[in-house]
Amino acid sequence: MNDPATRALWMAIAIIVAAFVATAAGALTWVDGRRLPRAVLTGGAAFAGTLLLLLAAIMFVADQGPA
Repeated sequence: MNDPATRALWMAIAIIVAAFVATAAGALTWVDGRRLPRAVLTGGAAFAGTLLLLLAAIMFVADQGPA
């Protein structure tokens, strides 16, 4: 996991998955009848939470986290 190319690949995968989750959360919020700014904020929160969770999981699996 110390290879920069591998790390970049995992980062890209995490960002893409987080973007999909954010898009789904924002779309579901907007379809529910909320206004667009609320849907964007919901999507942003979903993106941030998903990205942090995925990066923590990747660090845990790769055993690169703090000891």
